Amino acid sequence: MTSLVVAPHSELAPYTLGNEAVPEHLLSKCKPHLDALENAVLAADSELELLQKRIQQLILAKDNIKRQQQAYTTLFSPFRITPNEIIACIIQSTLSDPYLLDRTDRIMLRKMMSVCRRWRDVASQSPQLWRGLDLTLPNDFHGKDDQVVTTLLSSWFARGGKGAPLRLRVRDTNRNLFAMLGRSFDISRSVVPFILSSPHWGELELLECNAPVILAIVANPSPIEVKCLSLSLTPNWNDSGDMGGIKFTEETLPRLESLSLGNIIPPTGGISLEHTVLVSLHIHKFEGQLQSLISTLSEERLPRLEELVLERLEEISDSDGCRSTLAHSAVKRLVVIGANTVALLNHCMFPNLELLRLCNIKYSKGSSRKTTVEAFVRRLPNSFHSLSLEDSKLDAPMLGPLVVLASAVRNVHVRSPAFLNHIGKASDNTLRNLEAVYCHESNYSSEGLFKHLSAWFSRRKSLRGPASKRITIYMHGFGGDFPVSRSGGHISTLREAGVDLQNCNTESVAEWKLAYKIRAHHHRLETDGGLETGLSHRWMDHVWSSDEDLNEDTDPYQSDDYHDRYRYGSPYGYSTSYSDMYYSD
Repeated sequence: MTSLVVAPHSELAPYTLGNEAVPEHLLSKCKPHLDALENAVLAADSELELLQKRIQQLILAKDNIKRQQQAYTTLFSPFRITPNEIIACIIQSTLSDPYLLDRTDRIMLRKMMSVCRRWRDVASQSPQLWRGLDLTLPNDFHGKDDQVVTTLLSSWFARGGKGAPLRLRVRDTNRNLFAMLGRSFDISRSVVPFILSSPHWGELELLECNAPVILAIVANPSPIEVKCLSLSLTPNWNDSGDMGGIKFTEETLPRLESLSLGNIIPPTGGISLEHTVLVSLHIHKFEGQLQSLISTLSEERLPRLEELVLERLEEISDSDGCRSTLAHSAVKRLVVIGANTVALLNHCMFPNLELLRLCNIKYSKGSSRKTTVEAFVRRLPNSFHSLSLEDSKLDAPMLGPLVVLASAVRNVHVRSPAFLNHIGKASDNTLRNLEAVYCHESNYSSEGLFKHLSAWFSRRKSLRGPASKRITIYMHGFGGDFPVSRSGGHISTLREAGVDLQNCNTESVAEWKLAYKIRAHHHRLETDGGLETGLSHRWMDHVWSSDEDLNEDTDPYQSDDYHDRYRYGSPYGYSTSYSDMYYSD
């Protein structure tokens, strides 16, 4: 073995410390010494290589020991005894809607099932995760025939439990010529066999599909067990004749309670809407004669209709000078969306109305819309209790007089309390039943507002005497020292007048909106387009996945292909987590 130590050459060493010339007889001795040093370097390198290999072996051995140590340490983890119910809740919390899984949720569910065998088993045995699907066509079933689609859907919903109410939303984003013409190239037809073969639908939505697809579902001779049904035609579909002969009756849809129609023209398209069980109806983008619409919504045709949502009725024609009135004693909840929809209120009378929600109806002083809305509110019955104006787009000077006209109102929902500066002169009969004002957005307050409120309610108290019920105004950020610093001492005056100021937060607003109990919020129609990506999906472990195409760091709603189009849910923004209450028999 070559020595790793080479002693300095006694004769040559002094010359390494300076620049003197080396004698010839000494230079001949330098070559052997250099060779000895080179051999020592090579020997050192060889030794180091062996040591490095040994070090790597020790590092690997250490890592393996640490992994074993960590693995055995987990045996003491309290999470091992965590109930399956908590794991199921954790899995559900990762999903945007555990009751209706879209593409992103299905990918997330697959990842949760990959944590370990126990998590996979818990997810597989959580039936609520397998009872709802939100599909976008043709992306989700690109290149698959009807039989394959039926098999995939059956495999998914089988985990939801036999006889359980199912939820399915199908949105057709195909805009090619053949789909617009309703020919066989339309992939949305692929889900029709499965829909018809399923015994019980809790909620079924066919959005932006063409007429033949909707016709195949609704005109099926065998009854379909569905409680909530949403149908919308492809935007700009003009061949309404293809929809002729469709009947929405209890014979074809015996359990139907909630119906939503978008881009569909009931009277002029030959559709018969006559149902004795229907409770909720949402009509979106109606085009036709006013008389036909009034006839369609009559109490004779829909005797149990409690909730009516009228949205964007842009083309109501009154060329015949219709003088008919839509008088419906069963309607308790009315939602009006869109400025042009307001015109229909001139022909409506609901003697038992309890809730009125106005969205996107902005008007100016002196406009005909203002006259129509105020006249309708003035006619509200004594049974009326809730006025929802937080999404009306009306400014404070318009809101104040409108609220005062609803003399029977008990609950008023607005964005801010600024409208209270415009409620006019107090009298003993003004807002006689008022119990609560809910301000849905961040606090607007000033000493002037508190001064006005204290004077207004004090005057009303002096005119009518002490009230049996106190009034509560819910405002954001109203807590701590805030009232003292901003109210100018008027808080105590308000309390003496029977008015309490209550702090609220975002969670409170969500609870208020749930209290509306408007069933139509489930439909969330998206009739003006939707997310159109080029992703194809594959079936893996019974969960659709497109990991190879999905950039997890990218918001799917911020892609270049997505545009902020109008959505049905935008005036509401409510969760659907409470929807199961409508599925109980």
